[in-house]
Amino acid sequence: MRRLGAAAASMAKAVATAGVAAGAAGVAIAAFGVKKQFTAIDEVAKLSDQLGIGTEKLLGLRHAAELTGAGAGSLDKGLGTLSKRIGEA
Repeated sequence: MRRLGAAAASMAKAVATAGVAAGAAGVAIAAFGVKKQFTAIDEVAKLSDQLGIGTEKLLGLRHAAELTGAGAGSLDKGLGTLSKRIGEA
């Protein structure tokens, strides 16, 4: 009976350790996701300031670019070129 109790206690400890590790991994993944979102928000804010358009409009244009298959990167590059050329004119 003692062996069974010791085995059960050992198993409970292993499960608890695994639970703590899984919880820590979950927190790390969530923190990474939040950091990634803050970086994306900052990127949009800086680009909208650079181009002189509102962030909401820029996000709308990026969404439309994604829907058409052009991609947000292509849109950003094109808008940057357009802004530069307008400034040179």
